[in-house]
Amino acid sequence: MNRLVKTESFKMLFSNDSTTATNNLIKEVTRLGETEVNLASLYRTLHYTRFHLESMIDKSGITTETGKKCGGTAFCH
Repeated sequence: MNRLVKTESFKMLFSNDSTTATNNLIKEVTRLGETEVNLASLYRTLHYTRFHLESMIDKSGITTETGKKCGGTAFCH
């Protein structure tokens, strides 16, 4: 389950080079999806990674538009 969370790309997501880190992490997720034979293991790994990404977002204060209602309609685009 830690395969993606323990990568250097994941650790660099909130660095100054987050765009490169994001692109590398996407490549690693794609590669894992193409090579993993055990679908249950793949699901657990992706779910675990998603959990850690959501935790990072909550701690950082980054706002996302996924499933959250906008408090002020003047600022929603």
